Amino acid sequence: MNRGSPLRGEVSVVVPCRNEAPNIRPLVSGLRERYGGYLREILLVDDCSTDTTRDEIRSLAADDPRVKLIGREPPNGVGRALADGCRAASGRWVLFLDCDFQRQLPELRGLFEAAEAGADVAVGSRFAAGRELRGYPLPKRVANRSFHLLARLLLGRRFRDLTNNLKLMRREAADQLPFVEPGFAVNAETGLQPLVRGFRVREVPVSWTGRTQGMGESSFRLLREGGGYVRALLRAWAAARDAQASRRGPLIALLFVLCAALRLGLLDRHGLWVDEFFSLAMATGHSLEHPAALAEPGLGDFTEAPEALPPRAYSRFLEHDFPPAGPGRVLRAVFLSDTNPPLYYLLLNVWTRVLGAGDRALRLFSLLFSLACVPLLWTLAYRYGGRAAAAGATLLFAASPLCVFYSTEGRMYAMLLFLTLGFMELTLRLQERGFEARRFWLWVLTGAAGLLTHYFFFFVWLAAASGLALRPGRCPRRFVAGGAALTALLVLPWYAHLPESLAQWRVTRGWLEQRPGGYHALLSPLLLPFRFLSTAELWGRSRWWDLLDAGILLPLLVAGAGRRPPRLFWAWLFAPALGVAAFDLLRGTYASAIPRYALAGLPAACILAGLGLARLGARGRGVAVALVLLLSAVGLTRIYRSPDRNGQDYPAVARSVVRRAEAGDLILVHSIPSGAAGIARYIVREAGAASGAGFAPWVTQLGGRRPEGLAALAAGRRRVILVSSHGLGPGPEARLGLRAAGGVPERIHGAVVRVFSLPAP
Repeated sequence: MNRGSPLRGEVSVVVPCRNEAPNIRPLVSGLRERYGGYLREILLVDDCSTDTTRDEIRSLAADDPRVKLIGREPPNGVGRALADGCRAASGRWVLFLDCDFQRQLPELRGLFEAAEAGADVAVGSRFAAGRELRGYPLPKRVANRSFHLLARLLLGRRFRDLTNNLKLMRREAADQLPFVEPGFAVNAETGLQPLVRGFRVREVPVSWTGRTQGMGESSFRLLREGGGYVRALLRAWAAARDAQASRRGPLIALLFVLCAALRLGLLDRHGLWVDEFFSLAMATGHSLEHPAALAEPGLGDFTEAPEALPPRAYSRFLEHDFPPAGPGRVLRAVFLSDTNPPLYYLLLNVWTRVLGAGDRALRLFSLLFSLACVPLLWTLAYRYGGRAAAAGATLLFAASPLCVFYSTEGRMYAMLLFLTLGFMELTLRLQERGFEARRFWLWVLTGAAGLLTHYFFFFVWLAAASGLALRPGRCPRRFVAGGAALTALLVLPWYAHLPESLAQWRVTRGWLEQRPGGYHALLSPLLLPFRFLSTAELWGRSRWWDLLDAGILLPLLVAGAGRRPPRLFWAWLFAPALGVAAFDLLRGTYASAIPRYALAGLPAACILAGLGLARLGARGRGVAVALVLLLSAVGLTRIYRSPDRNGQDYPAVARSVVRRAEAGDLILVHSIPSGAAGIARYIVREAGAASGAGFAPWVTQLGGRRPEGLAALAAGRRRVILVSSHGLGPGPEARLGLRAAGGVPERIHGAVVRVFSLPAP
């Protein structure tokens, strides 16, 4: 056995036993001798035996803790015994076989090799070419061949023999077995159901030898069991139609439409906020956050002009120049102004050249990445939990207020979700199916793209790459190491300058070092993974909401753990939160109070919760879904009813300014550069009387404005319309000796608009 085999120590053997006392010990001894390295446990299901079978199993269990007795009460039946054994199995692989298969033990190696080669289900095929059948009665042979001919015609698949009770399958395939038939016809179910549900089924040639004297008589009766085989085939045919519909049919389409509908209404419901203005500035090649001494106006850098200018002179920092800035200027702007990598902005540069730099175009870019997540999420959840898990996971993703919010924000978070899903899908494919050149290069490129989109993607990348290295499955470790090295080479040109970039002074530097309200040193990091389905977040969040969200999500995750999902899912869920907590400890920041920094773990939470939903009965699943949707509706209602985004309503601020300003006034904006440019953007859109007013930003951190410079700013002006929004440091009114000109200051969601008279010369 290959030491890196994914089956090593992970195979649960399930053996139905009814009056099999003479056969148990030879079978168990042969399994331990030949395949001990594969075995996790041998589950011997005593199916209401009337001989000494149960005593024999107890004796074996006393000698080897891997041998376990599962006792059953009437009614008996092979199907019932296999179902009980499968439910008790704890391995990632399940091997079904009969007690009288000790002569076929050498041929089991072919099943293990098929599984190691990438099969989800390996079936011992008695009718494969070159195999010998001894003592196989003619009526059974005719019935077997007739059944498989009918099954091939009905299902439209090619196979030879799927009804032998000698099958090795992944846990995910075993969990989807319906176990409806109580008798021998269950062997048809265990062969046909994985095939029609999309698992990779491979037939492995095996011989067959009838029972000899001393092995006891088989209880199989052709006429009694024939109806069960027909019913199993019809159910497989129905499942095939259902599986096809589930992959391409109305359910996923309905969920896709729901996902789009919940997001489309937010594209232009609120104006942009400062981070979104910042995205436009970076994508159009305009640096905003640099020190004043480094500004190069010829390269589009933000500067405070000594005199008042029309608002358009500052709104242009959020628009493309003519000709538009190329990748070089975008990279320079990101290096000077941002603490994120540049890939999102480079792609947004191309996008806005085609569709323009409007509010809708900016957010549509994120929305499309969010919708692209739906088929990836469905595929992952379906593979490990079936249709119910896929539907649950996709519904949670579609309705999560946190996901809806960041799917319609002009930032890189929706793109980050898409790249995370793609990277984890490729990681699992490499682990389960092994090296393939296209898959390998996609893994490398997707990892590099994620690392060049957000620095915190590193936590997911590290968890996935480490998990693949520790448990490579069918992917040799040398390819994992090589892929990691290639990824590092691809991101090196940017990451080599990371220390220099992070050391740059920026206008908003240090904002993560401000302790937010409601932060708790212990609870905030601990609850971070459970806030991915948050109903509150930025719309009235409290610790009680966080605990409520965790109280709903945690039971679903625990239930999902019962399906034994890949360990990578758990690493995916917790790695972003743990990484952000470690970042806080090292840097003295409070990033763990902000769920978006661990957003890469949200798809894992949806998938694991979907697996949990799939384990519940229909009634329990309905109650759980209704509860989650009810609480999600609270958050979604808050988002849609909110008059602003993140407490900033710049269109309303611009309308207030336009309503007050007259020709000859000075509009003075105390804010950060992105806030000043954003207010100018909306003033230009509103136009009106403000078109004759002068505009000037007052960015305290840049240190460029002095009281003595007021004369240049106010030349020819009568009044000052002072807007304070997102401003850091003291405002200019006291320093400039401004005198209130009457009227009540207007407070607009975090901004204040006031009118002042200029002091007499």
